[in-house]
Amino acid sequence: MPCGRMKECPIVIKLQNRIADLEEVMNRGPVPKRMSCADIIKATADYYNMDPLTLRQRGKKIDVCLPRMIAIYICRRTTNLSLAGIGQQFGGKHYTTVLYACRRINAARNGYWISSAIAAITKSAEGNVHIRSANPNDSVLLATREMDAGGKRKENAKRNN
Repeated sequence: MPCGRMKECPIVIKLQNRIADLEEVMNRGPVPKRMSCADIIKATADYYNMDPLTLRQRGKKIDVCLPRMIAIYICRRTTNLSLAGIGQQFGGKHYTTVLYACRRINAARNGYWISSAIAAITKSAEGNVHIRSANPNDSVLLATREMDAGGKRKENAKRNN
């Protein structure tokens, strides 16, 4: 189908729009690095001053459990892995364990200690900053209290309804 004027031709208009889109993408700067579970595990271990293998092993101590749940939550939010895939990255955890960790952290993420840990670990895993917790034991203890308070608020809300 011939066009009388080159500027009005549908193919030319589509190409011009495509070029404009590509120029916009090029002007945004570098594409952010995609985080992997390994990056998140390493950043979490650095933040809490522990060995990355500790997060992948079994253990129910709160000093290990809370950082692991935070790392699982960040993996769920920033990667395209399934629940089972995330569980495999954390030492073969069952997908329901991953789901439980995500729900616990999601319920308590409004607390200062948990939200600041999530932000710092995410930045560190992206490669922007290398941050360590000022006192990892205090932050775990305070974040645990926030999680407990968040859970109690939910239970009270369920009872009142």
